[in-house]
Amino acid sequence: MYRTGFLAPDLQRLLTWSPVWVGAGILLYFAPRFEPSWPWLLLPPLLLLASLVLAWRRSVPARGALFCLLMAAIGFAAAGLSTRRMPPMPDVPTRAVLAAGTVGAVDLMPDGSRRVTLLRPVVALAMPRRGGAPAAMAAQEPGESWRRLLRVRLRDDDQAALLPGQRIVLRALLHAPPAPDRPGGRDPQREAFFSGLGGSGRALGPVAPSAVPAAGFVPGLSAVAGASIGADAGGAVAARGASGTGVEGGSRSAGRGDGARAAASLPAIVPGGAGGMRGLRERVAARILRVLPGVDGAIAATLLTGLGTAIPQADRDAFAASGLAHILAVAGLHLAIVTGLAVGTIRFLLSRFEWTALFLPCREMAAIGGLGAGGFYMLMTGMHLPGIRALLMASVMVLALLTGRRALSFRGLAVAALVMLLWHPAVLLEVGFQMSFAAVLALISGYEALRPAMRRLATEAHHGTPLRRATMHGMSLLTTSVFAGLASLPFAMFHFGRMQLYFVLANLLAVPITALWVMPAGLLSLLAMPVGAERLFLLPMGWGIEIVLWLARAVSSLPAASLAVPGMPAPGLVVLSAGLIGLCLFRRPFWRLASILPLVSGLCSPWMARPPDLLVSGDARLIALRESGGGMVVNAMPGASALVLESWKRFWAVTGRVGAIPDLAGAADIACDPAGCRIERRGRVVLLMLRRPGGDDDDGARAEDADDERSAGACQGLSLLVAPVPAGDACRGVPRIDRFTVWRQGSQAVWLSRDGIELRDDRDFRGDRPWVAPVPSRGGRRPTLPLAMAE
Repeated sequence: MYRTGFLAPDLQRLLTWSPVWVGAGILLYFAPRFEPSWPWLLLPPLLLLASLVLAWRRSVPARGALFCLLMAAIGFAAAGLSTRRMPPMPDVPTRAVLAAGTVGAVDLMPDGSRRVTLLRPVVALAMPRRGGAPAAMAAQEPGESWRRLLRVRLRDDDQAALLPGQRIVLRALLHAPPAPDRPGGRDPQREAFFSGLGGSGRALGPVAPSAVPAAGFVPGLSAVAGASIGADAGGAVAARGASGTGVEGGSRSAGRGDGARAAASLPAIVPGGAGGMRGLRERVAARILRVLPGVDGAIAATLLTGLGTAIPQADRDAFAASGLAHILAVAGLHLAIVTGLAVGTIRFLLSRFEWTALFLPCREMAAIGGLGAGGFYMLMTGMHLPGIRALLMASVMVLALLTGRRALSFRGLAVAALVMLLWHPAVLLEVGFQMSFAAVLALISGYEALRPAMRRLATEAHHGTPLRRATMHGMSLLTTSVFAGLASLPFAMFHFGRMQLYFVLANLLAVPITALWVMPAGLLSLLAMPVGAERLFLLPMGWGIEIVLWLARAVSSLPAASLAVPGMPAPGLVVLSAGLIGLCLFRRPFWRLASILPLVSGLCSPWMARPPDLLVSGDARLIALRESGGGMVVNAMPGASALVLESWKRFWAVTGRVGAIPDLAGAADIACDPAGCRIERRGRVVLLMLRRPGGDDDDGARAEDADDERSAGACQGLSLLVAPVPAGDACRGVPRIDRFTVWRQGSQAVWLSRDGIELRDDRDFRGDRPWVAPVPSRGGRRPTLPLAMAE
């Protein structure tokens, strides 16, 4: 039946293609600007299923087409149902609140501060009693119980001892997840919606635990980690700026000082015995950091517990620029090491006894034991997305081994992808899912194509000299690095705007050290912790981490180690992904060659699409103009976000100068006066208004200036008026972007051309979806609580 027909060989891989079409349906769900109704979710799968049943005895291509459409409809419906299962986003107050909840996690940040995650918090506006502690504050109105998480960065001088499972109350200033910094950019609101996050903020006072265990005190993670990374984190904090931007977007307190001073304010002990697996992870990380101070301990804790927030950003950037970021992300490499070591150990022990070697299925028992060890390791490291993918694939591989099938195959990858996409459809939009599955897909496809040659070389190496066997292992490692690195590189270009050139060189040295030295020593340290002998293995682990860290820093410092890439449009990534999938999954050479065209087109899309010429942030405090020579000019108001500016630099691949618009008033196309600047680009004139007409101070003088500007014809010939302040009645009839425009419509993008101007705002791009914040109105409810001192 499958021997005829142009598509017949590929129709045998319908199961392999299933997650591709499910993913297409998920993308189709997220594409519209409106939320599909229930009939659009349920009717297409039912109709297609009925059509498939009726056409089952017809031609194979007809069945294949109906099956693919059915998978797409299932993906569309799964995404819609997943959205409807999520709790709605809460209305985050803009004033100080009392927040009470159960501690879900306590994360140590690179600068030594702590961040607490509250489960199902109760948030209420509160009026503090003068001189009272947080627990003594009274709610001004009934509290609102959130069905989402709340993350709060604690004060540096907060001495509260916290572990997961405790009930606490604190006074904090909260903010909702931010909107995209540009139309079409990364959407933090959508990510927060599907991750369960409701808001974040910073504490305005100390934490008041409502219940503290009475016994079982052990040295805590925050204290030990803060003291251990003090010396190393100080340099990283200084490099980022003592008053830089916090992880959640809030501003840190100025004058924080070095890491040692931040660590000195942390508690010396925390209560033990609470928190389940999360508490176990924190206690294990604390013991690791007592033995390995500095960045080495932070990396070791990441590899063994998944708690990686304490790694300084400078070192994270070094790992990313050298192509070694996957070592810090617990995923398939780490699971393979753990599982491989467990399988080898169990099989060795079983083979030492004659009866077990002769009468027991040692290979199958070792495979099951290795899978159990890998599952516990994933639980220990927090069950992150790449780890879940790796664990699912490992389970399929063990099942294939038990049933006599090939372990590593496209079907195993397809099953893992289907489970994840149907369980949490929004995972398709996350960088971890895209990069990990692209790398594994390329590895399976590449090794399938090279299987005859690799088998021949392996046979020759087995009967050859030790040097020949070492060369064979080196070639395998090189091949793996090339396949995985090239497949994940386009997704790194899209999400991070960078291209790593030396990832093969770095992985050739770092991966063997991690697999043969660092991870085995770390796993032995975990086994030795119950008897207090972890130091014997953690010290060698630290020596290996030092080598990997030095390698990451050395490679990242090479010339052109990380090249800036212009922002890739989302359709370009979709086309590129289709080409990559076709190149790996199609069986006929014709279709594989045809897949190269969309693959190359997607790779070239960053340079084919024209980026906007002007960007305005969602609060109008940042206004940037792109220059043709790879630079940009910026008008930054007080309080402008440094993170948004860095994101724009990556999007535009800025490699030249970054100047302030008023400082460039002498340029040929920029003319400024105290009231604003006229900018001429592509035959269009943009007026940047720097002052509000008729402001509060010196109203008469400002109104007179505004009248003078109008009388002098300042608005004549304008194509666009841009103002970081309310523009009022200035230049009526001219298209404008001012403070009120971005307040209602979000960030703005402008394309200038001789044919006219094109405006695109964030709300027009995203539409009305459940994760998009509603349009603000002046008539909405406003809190009546007076501002706190920190506000």
